[in-house]
Amino acid sequence: MNSALFFFSWLLSACLPASAAGTAVLEQLNPAAAAEELKAAARTGDGDAQLAAMYKLKAAGPEAAVPPLIEALKDPDWEVREVTAWALGHMEPFPASGVKKLIEAMGDKNKAFGLAAAEALADINPYDDLIKELASESAGARGRALYVIGKTHYHKEKDEQKILNLLKDKDEKVRENAIWALGELRMEKADPVPALLGLFSGAPYQLCARVTSALGKFPPERVNPEIFKLLSSPDNYLRRCAALYFTFTERAPAGAAQALTVALGDADPDVRGAAAITLAKLSPATPGIVAELARLLSDPDLRTRTDAAGALSRRGLPAAEAVPALEKALEDKDPSARAFAAGALAAIAPDTRGLAAELAAALKSPEANDRIFASWGLIKLGPAAVEYLPQLVTALEDEEVKVRDNAAYALGAIGPAARSAVPVLVRAQGRSSEIYGDDFRGLLASIGPAEKGALPELIAALDSKRSRMPYAALEALAIMGPEAGEAVPALIGKLAGDKHLARAAAGALANIGPAAVKPLQETLRRGEYPLSVEAAAALARLGSTGLPVLKTALEDTDDFVVMCAARALGSMGAEAATALQRLKGLEQHRSQYVRARAAEASEKIKAPLAQQPD
Repeated sequence: MNSALFFFSWLLSACLPASAAGTAVLEQLNPAAAAEELKAAARTGDGDAQLAAMYKLKAAGPEAAVPPLIEALKDPDWEVREVTAWALGHMEPFPASGVKKLIEAMGDKNKAFGLAAAEALADINPYDDLIKELASESAGARGRALYVIGKTHYHKEKDEQKILNLLKDKDEKVRENAIWALGELRMEKADPVPALLGLFSGAPYQLCARVTSALGKFPPERVNPEIFKLLSSPDNYLRRCAALYFTFTERAPAGAAQALTVALGDADPDVRGAAAITLAKLSPATPGIVAELARLLSDPDLRTRTDAAGALSRRGLPAAEAVPALEKALEDKDPSARAFAAGALAAIAPDTRGLAAELAAALKSPEANDRIFASWGLIKLGPAAVEYLPQLVTALEDEEVKVRDNAAYALGAIGPAARSAVPVLVRAQGRSSEIYGDDFRGLLASIGPAEKGALPELIAALDSKRSRMPYAALEALAIMGPEAGEAVPALIGKLAGDKHLARAAAGALANIGPAAVKPLQETLRRGEYPLSVEAAAALARLGSTGLPVLKTALEDTDDFVVMCAARALGSMGAEAATALQRLKGLEQHRSQYVRARAAEASEKIKAPLAQQPD
């Protein structure tokens, strides 16, 4: 993007909304083109450009602007869909034809498109149209209409029964959304509690969890008495769901611990297990609970034994009295029982002999829960798990995301001895993962820089089509610092495009140090947006190493380059004090934008200087 276009978009965001002449210009703009500008700005994360595109769309009028925006909701990039949904929410008055199109989109086979349409409708809130959709033939439309209604926290009393009726919908997803919506809405006439409690009978565990979560949103005095009744129900499944309910409440009511302790002796093993899990979470100080859980480790039912071990693992060191029973459970004939006992011991007594070997063996179990618990236990062992590094590396490719994530955290707990696993960690991030941002950075920091031989693979990962792998590779390269010098050209290439990738690339370049200075200087002097902006930011992060380059850039013939350098110098604060004289020299610059940026940078540099003692 050349300097003139950058100035124009800046002018639009800063000045045009208040200008009648500017509005006249905007009215002549093509809304389809403005929608494309909005998409491009969403991809780069340029807030000013997003606002500029928004003003163009608003000036064109909702009737003209809404159709191309709805089309933009189909974009595969989630950030584009998010920004577009936001823009749709600001189109006022929203045309009826647009509401119809969004409601149709909610039932689309493209789930991402349907969800984006639902998010837009939540801002617009065409309530009467959404209520009509509850009778739609499309299960997707019914379910998402419930989602939108729940998200707005608004309903009319006359429609309460319609919403309640969807608890019996033929589609499972619609039933799940109805449960969630009932937890979010505050019904005044209808009472959803009996209907929700009725779902416990014969419901699978996942639905049971959803119902208990929704019931947790209601006043405890309304729900708790019913739960206590269910704890003594002749129906085994109802007793189990009732026992699990208290795991979804903030505070257990009086008498819950006693009732759940009684449930530990229930004739049904599922009820015993549920009571053990709930008690471990809610009642760490309940007298005798550890002894009761230890007793269940020898229960005839396997599920009860594993639930009891899992419950003990949550208690940590206070459960030391259960160690003998857990050590005995390591001799259980069933591998699942051994895996759970080993995981509990890892939390309570990690020095137990043979523990790492037992957990590593469980990583090969065909049972997903065994592998999940074993990989979690290896995290607790820390550096002692290094002997089984190959098994953990293999676990990074497990089909279960929780196993992969636990294996990653276990490698982080091992520390520098796991350096050889960094490339596999990066590959694992290319698949679904629940390790995000600071957590992944912290994990890599615990391990330290990857081995030099991993550099080609990390550079190749920057171009992966799996959205999270490039981010992971950038984090790994940043930790390598100067050793990643060969990656500089590839990192420079990532300064354009996605804003998050660009910032991560700038951080990696800054960590590489002097070897990155000349390439960054050349990129800054190109005067292209966003390349030059990010190059200047990276030079600023280099501190005293990048400062001379930024000061020199203040004398460039390209106004945009000067602006980028000034902005970067301002971000350095007092560290850029030696640039003040050159910034002062820009007070008479021919461009008002350069003058403004220079003045702003000077103020940011002077502010911390003024606070320093004489």
